Amino acid sequence: MRDVNGSSFVLLAGQGDWAPTPVDATVEPPLGVIVNMTWTASTWTLAGKQSWRLPVARPRADAKAAALASTSFVVVDGFNGIARINTGGTGVESLDGASWTPVVDQNGASLAPKVGTFKAMSLGGSRLALVASNGSKAFLELFDLRGRWPLDSPENPSIPLTLDPGGAAVAAAADGQIFLIVQGGLAIFEGGPIDELFAPPTGVFLPVSANPNPLRQTKVLNSSALAHGAEGGPLAMAVDSEQVAILMDQGTGAQTIALLDRASGAWTSAPVVATDGTPLPYMTDIALTRDGYVALMAPPSPPPASGPAPSGPAPNGPLDCAVVTVSSQGLTLAPRRYPMLAQYAPRFASVFGPDVYYLGVSPAGEPAPTRLLPLPYPGYLTRGALARFAIAGNDPDQVWHRVYAEAYLPQGTALTIWARAAEIRFGDLVDQAVQVAEQAASTLSQAALAGNATAIAASQTALANAQTDLQAAKSLSVADQNTQAATDQAALAAVLLAATPEVTLLNAGNAATVAKNNNLPPLSATLTAALTVAPFHRQPPLAPVSQPSELPFHPGLAALAGAPGALYEVLLQRGVGANRRLTGAFLDIVAIAAGDGRHSPCLRAIRVYSSRFSYQDEYLPTYFHQTQISDESDVAATASPPDFRERLLANFEGLLTPIEDRVAAAEYLLDPNAAPASTLPWLCSYFGRSLDPAWPEARSRRALAMMGRQFRQRGTYRGVCLALDIATDGAVARGEIVVLETFRLRRSDATVLGIPMSGRNSLTGYGVPSGNSIVGDTLTLSAERSIDLLALLSPLAASTADPAAASQLLDEYADRFQVTVLLQGPTTAALRPIVGNVLQAELPAQLGFDIVATDQRFILGLSPLLDVDTFLDPPATPQPLTLDQSVVGRDAIVRNPAALRQ
Repeated sequence: MRDVNGSSFVLLAGQGDWAPTPVDATVEPPLGVIVNMTWTASTWTLAGKQSWRLPVARPRADAKAAALASTSFVVVDGFNGIARINTGGTGVESLDGASWTPVVDQNGASLAPKVGTFKAMSLGGSRLALVASNGSKAFLELFDLRGRWPLDSPENPSIPLTLDPGGAAVAAAADGQIFLIVQGGLAIFEGGPIDELFAPPTGVFLPVSANPNPLRQTKVLNSSALAHGAEGGPLAMAVDSEQVAILMDQGTGAQTIALLDRASGAWTSAPVVATDGTPLPYMTDIALTRDGYVALMAPPSPPPASGPAPSGPAPNGPLDCAVVTVSSQGLTLAPRRYPMLAQYAPRFASVFGPDVYYLGVSPAGEPAPTRLLPLPYPGYLTRGALARFAIAGNDPDQVWHRVYAEAYLPQGTALTIWARAAEIRFGDLVDQAVQVAEQAASTLSQAALAGNATAIAASQTALANAQTDLQAAKSLSVADQNTQAATDQAALAAVLLAATPEVTLLNAGNAATVAKNNNLPPLSATLTAALTVAPFHRQPPLAPVSQPSELPFHPGLAALAGAPGALYEVLLQRGVGANRRLTGAFLDIVAIAAGDGRHSPCLRAIRVYSSRFSYQDEYLPTYFHQTQISDESDVAATASPPDFRERLLANFEGLLTPIEDRVAAAEYLLDPNAAPASTLPWLCSYFGRSLDPAWPEARSRRALAMMGRQFRQRGTYRGVCLALDIATDGAVARGEIVVLETFRLRRSDATVLGIPMSGRNSLTGYGVPSGNSIVGDTLTLSAERSIDLLALLSPLAASTADPAAASQLLDEYADRFQVTVLLQGPTTAALRPIVGNVLQAELPAQLGFDIVATDQRFILGLSPLLDVDTFLDPPATPQPLTLDQSVVGRDAIVRNPAALRQ
């Protein structure tokens, strides 16, 4: 997108814009660095920093053995009933008061594994998924909490499978899918027993399969994220509506987390290592929180070496649950702590809902599922950095113009921009070394001309060093060069974070001084070369802008998200030199976020504009133009008059260009799909009509977009249908509203003798107007009345009819409704007043109308007029029975609750 001056912008808004998808190190260097920052709710904030009370890290073998010894899978139903796999794995037991009682199926038999013992279980909706194995064979079994079908029955058979040799992990989603780690990858199972209890009668014909959607494996997803060492394997798995999270043991290496995006199928893998260096213990379980974090459970710290050891699963705590965000670099702890008052076992409870529960301890010492909640006040790191390298311009020597930042900067926080422009990419080590060598040779020539012996000696040393560095850079492979570039980017971010406000120019010398003063590693030769080619310049402080966005009529990203925020801008420039334009084919930008520990900046987007539209060069005579080139070797403390004048005029350009953009984009105000919501009533007034103020914005926009078509079709059948469809957000298109001209209901070839076919009766679909003929009314069986009906249907053919009888018959039908509107589906009550208002406004005055709401769904062969008034919708959720009101089987179903114990 370009503004009126022809300048375009590069948008850095999403997570991938700052840290693009990891590139192949054998082809190209990384393009971004993120330090102490986290991506949450479409914003970048400082990473959390709390005094976490995590268990002490223990040796992997010791921690795993202790964790598995005290671990049992636990599920909680919708009535807070608790069940677990029993000690031997031979069954499932539920907590009944202070005792554990075996869970039984429909036949009254205790749940038992198909083979061996139960290894894992998970609750999803009303289905309990159980994995049984004896080491050589394994099965997936389903238990219904409603008690409709028994375990491992012909209606609910077990599914054989081959587990991953490293362990078993299962997760049942509320939407019906079941995820299980098998040999070869992540298996997805769908289907299951029929929803209602099915008892096949004897002596009648039945289809081959009574269940059209049996439980079956539909897919196996293989990914390197699921790989593990010979001694490792899956430990736990969790699922929600968006992703699947898997905790993997890696043997002697660090544990890993694999995340699967259920919509796109994309995998993300990360080691269980905190990016801020916080030591993390060995994890035993994983869960997904409703606010987008990943929760990890760890076993408690070991008991003291002296003193009696506690017997049984005694409370251990208080501890914190490690709640993190996952990126390819590792785990970032959340800005808020998630305390656990006590810990019965290092497992989460698989619950009937989206919240995360851990196993606390009841006063009786039994497991008590407790909801995992954060502390109310967050804690943040005080400094962080977002770096984006090698933003490509359109031309060499491009003048980079302006930066706009959409951010929320509460009191005590700040956002600082550093920028660098060069003709070569940051990380092209060979080109950097070549350019440094050329600069050293040029400096030597100038010193020789001046005859300064000291300068000549220093220049000769610098040239020799540059040539050595050039040979070293050429000797590196492409992969080694990219690895070194990534190291240099991380070192640069560390130096910028440590730079004090007095440092406005970061060249090779200043960077070395900052690194030395802050005990940072010395700068590498390649990073020194990059800063020699082009240094980083601290930009002036961000200035707030009164408009929410410089883009025409845009409300701002914060407003769209319903969050606080504002727009800030800064003119890109060098900090020193007579000509302070920032020029180069590539731009590197680093945003430094600072906070007070309790508050954090929230950065939503940065837009970098180029190339500069200079009022001085465009509107002033040539005499006033800039004549000096922008050269990084120019470190003059005072800017030249043309440069000062150009930057002064840029202040006016920054004010006027957004206004000019709005004028140029004024046509958007006439586009119903692009105009601001506040202008929609004004736009509608041009048509001589008004919008209902209670309408949502989307409906108002569609009404405006269709208004021309409405005027052309007003009063016609199509026009009425269009008006109804707009007013009801597509109910006509969905089939919930059917407009029928009454003559379409006259049928003289479908009659049931002796049964009234009008009015409300069960046969015609509980009030749906019948399309059948009515004996004695629209159908005559006698010769005396046949000519009268013929006069109604075809008056020209009724030449021999009795004029009085024909006139009487026509008078009977003159006042009948000419338009009938059928309302179908679950929203008929809400649609009736809307439909009535639209029909009164859109129908011609001579036409009457009738609105009929059906109270039943599709009844094949009785109520529907196929392709006219047929409407199929999902079955309504059964409601609790109400005495003297509910009809069993129609609006209410008697069934067992989804509970572990019936």
